[in-house]
Amino acid sequence: MMDGARGNSPIFAIDKVQLMFSLDNITSLVVSNNILCIALKVGRIIRIDLDHPDVVDDVDLPKKSSETGQIKDIYLDPTGSYLLITTTLGDNYCLHCQSTKPKLLSKLKGSMITSVGWCPTDPTRSTGEILLGTSGGIIYEALIEPSNEYFKREDRYVKQVWYNETNDPITGLVVYDKRKSGHRCVLASSKGVIRRWEGGIERKPTTEAIPVYPKYFDRHEPVIEEFEPSPQEVLCYSPQRSAKETPTHYAWLNLIGIMHGSLSPKVDNSRFFKESTVLLNDQLQLKDQISSILLTDYHIIVLAGKDVYAVNRINNRTVFHESISCEQGETILGLSSDHRYSTFWAYSNVNIYEIKVVGDEDREIWKTMLESGDYEGALSLAKDPYSKDVVSMAYGEELLRRGNYLGAARYLGVSSRPFESAALIFIENKQLDALEQYLSVKLDTVNKGSKMQRTIIASWMIELFMERLNSLDDLSAANSSAAEVQEDLESVRKQYQKFVEQYKGDLDRDTVYEIISAHNRKEELLHYASAINDGGFVLSYWTRKENWKEALRVLRTENDPRLTYKYATVLLVNDPKETVDTWMRISNLEPAKLIPAILSYVSSHKSKGDNQAIRYLKYAIKTLGSQDPVVFNTLISIYASNTAMSEAPLLAFLEEYHNSVFDFDFALRMCAQFNRIQCSVYIYSAMGLYEEAVNLALKKGETELAASVADKPINDPELRKSLWLQVARKVVSGTNGVESAVALLDRCDLLKIEDLLPLFPDFTVIDSFKEQVTLSLEEYNNTISQLTREMEESIATSSNVKDQISKFKRHYALIEPGEGCGICTFPLATRRFYVFPCQHAFHFDCLLDSVSKSSDYDARQRINEIQLATGGKELTSTIEEILCENCILCSDVKVDSIDKPLISQADTNSNLWSL
Repeated sequence: MMDGARGNSPIFAIDKVQLMFSLDNITSLVVSNNILCIALKVGRIIRIDLDHPDVVDDVDLPKKSSETGQIKDIYLDPTGSYLLITTTLGDNYCLHCQSTKPKLLSKLKGSMITSVGWCPTDPTRSTGEILLGTSGGIIYEALIEPSNEYFKREDRYVKQVWYNETNDPITGLVVYDKRKSGHRCVLASSKGVIRRWEGGIERKPTTEAIPVYPKYFDRHEPVIEEFEPSPQEVLCYSPQRSAKETPTHYAWLNLIGIMHGSLSPKVDNSRFFKESTVLLNDQLQLKDQISSILLTDYHIIVLAGKDVYAVNRINNRTVFHESISCEQGETILGLSSDHRYSTFWAYSNVNIYEIKVVGDEDREIWKTMLESGDYEGALSLAKDPYSKDVVSMAYGEELLRRGNYLGAARYLGVSSRPFESAALIFIENKQLDALEQYLSVKLDTVNKGSKMQRTIIASWMIELFMERLNSLDDLSAANSSAAEVQEDLESVRKQYQKFVEQYKGDLDRDTVYEIISAHNRKEELLHYASAINDGGFVLSYWTRKENWKEALRVLRTENDPRLTYKYATVLLVNDPKETVDTWMRISNLEPAKLIPAILSYVSSHKSKGDNQAIRYLKYAIKTLGSQDPVVFNTLISIYASNTAMSEAPLLAFLEEYHNSVFDFDFALRMCAQFNRIQCSVYIYSAMGLYEEAVNLALKKGETELAASVADKPINDPELRKSLWLQVARKVVSGTNGVESAVALLDRCDLLKIEDLLPLFPDFTVIDSFKEQVTLSLEEYNNTISQLTREMEESIATSSNVKDQISKFKRHYALIEPGEGCGICTFPLATRRFYVFPCQHAFHFDCLLDSVSKSSDYDARQRINEIQLATGGKELTSTIEEILCENCILCSDVKVDSIDKPLISQADTNSNLWSL
């Protein structure tokens, strides 16, 4: 036994299939889509679904073998749906997968089918257009559709489309489509000759039973390859796992050996056989003549006698050989393959054998392809890192020898060839494009953990991009093919931008800045800074360029308070409105940190338009709710110092936020410095310094303002009157002073004419205030009359009190004999007692005890204090006075005890009140 892995486990193995029943006189075996069909000489068909091997269909031909002949061969379509049966007497049958009754194909009677070219598309209701090769050298086009109707034939149409002039039988047919071109390709073999047609067909709707090959063979000239006739010929193709796939290779057994080649659509029809390979019998060194062949993905399975060989079709080396142990009388008849499932079979007259692929068939094929120079094929099959590296390095070096530096860069970049040596080759040959390609590929393959190496490669790439861009700029300046150069320039610029976006994490910021700056590529520098979110750099760039709009756009994008503070001054001074708009959009700003910029702006602000500093500070206070005194004080200073502005805005602000955190002393100094009289007076008033406020207003000649302040201390009449007198003194000293001062009497109810008289000049005509004097005298007269009446009433009241006191001294109460105490009910006469005007009488001790326990807390406290002072030994007259103040039963003391429970918890008889 041989193997293709050179010391590894064999690629193939042969296992005998164990059936639940015995077989005899097998003539043919086919497998498609996991459906296995066996033909027996006696006219029986055994059909087994390998997915359900316990279900076996045993089908007999409708006629006896003496009438129809023995089964010569069977053909199964790739889906396992249609089985064609041909007999030695030229009868042909079709057995559908859902039927166990073969139907005679009457239109083919007398024609012995020797090969079938199935329709490249999977059948549905019918086989589609198929080609049938016969023993007489004729190729028919047929369409077979199963039917349950008695008079309806299975073969919808059968039409001859080509014939062999030598009448040699058609030994093999392969039909496939070229997907892109839409061409139909047909391979047909006869004794010693193989032909290939390629061209379009007359495609018809699948529902119409119309031939598509009528003129195909006449219109398209075949390419032909001829050999000596062979008694044994087989034409086969490689596995095709679905109808959407195209078989990749073919093999044809002829007299001198095996001819095989590619069915790739890239192979032109005229060169088809020239690019095929012939594996001579002498190369195989077989003991017996080859009787059958089939194709796997990469090997040719050869049957010679009872020996099975596997030949690598790439290098024609035999990689497997095993002899089948045959029973007595057993003869190996042929091979069969299931193109959909890639299973392979050998069969004899009594047994079935499966040729299994053990493991990966392609595990060593990459080496074979590499040796044969098929580098791309080798790469497609290289699965592990080692094999991929070997193939990539070999392919890259081969491309270097051919002078294809770009291609070499692509493959050397993914290989383990030393970085320095590979890069040096491209540099020495001045292949900068190839070097760039190599570095790009290398960057994709270097491990993420190799940070230093990735940074070096990425930085080198930046250098190459800058050189290319500068070179293209020079060409553009020279007006050399300007349009093409501009296209190239734009293309390289996009490549650079894409590279930066993809590999910015591998680039060192300072290194890249240095490289790009050295080449004076400002646009690329800016793009890199934006890509790595270096907003500070981008902002600095646009600021230096005095492009305030772009600078503010970057600031809004970054939304970074740190950058906002840093560039606040320059942006606010040069574009105030947009800068303030930007500040309002940025979150988490601390307005206090913007004060230096605001003060710089205010000092240089000469425009008569809106002051943007005021706008932002008001936003900070009202919208952001800032409580920082610095913010308030700054706004006050701006209001106060702006001489072009009236006092109204500042006064309105002070009135609205007088309870806030701003510094009154600072505000007062600012208002005084810039002669803001109304605001200064308001601040004095807000601080409660009314005298200072009135003095300032009067000093500045603002009499009305002083009068408005004088009226404010409502809760201090004395101060209020004093303030009004100051106002009156100022008014008297002015023009029409007396009249104006007299008018103040109507505004302040505390001022009287007599208060103003001392303020008037000595020689003042009384006519101007005669009415006020008269009113004042009348008021005094009314007051004296009122006092007289009150005195008379007091005298009368005093006389009444004296009479009552005299009568009270003679007051007495009658006590009935045996009358009891109002508290303990014992006779009053037994001990000291008191009688109240309400006729309630109490023992002294009972009254003292009741008052001590009553709700009259004041009386209780006074009694306790007296008892503590006397040691509780003797009773004083003060206690007697306290006890005599109120009757314990009918005074407020009794009313206040309403919340006291009738039965206390301490009462021993309290349980009697229980329900």
